[in-house]
Amino acid sequence: MWYEILPTAAIIAGCLTVPSLIDRPLCWLFDGKPYRRTLSKRETLNDAMRDERLTGTPYKTIGLEGIPDEPQKP
Repeated sequence: MWYEILPTAAIIAGCLTVPSLIDRPLCWLFDGKPYRRTLSKRETLNDAMRDERLTGTPYKTIGLEGIPDEPQKP
């Protein structure tokens, strides 16, 4: 009957749900923050390039306190 497909549908729904539920805890565990940067938008790509230029790595984000006010004199 039609109800024989319910266990299979539940397994498929579970397999599709699990990655989105464990994504934030795994990012928190490995990266130290509950999100991961996506570079699909131009704004976030520019932010990542700015962070890489200022800190040397795109994974270490900085706020306004890390941006120098005046240019460094050589």
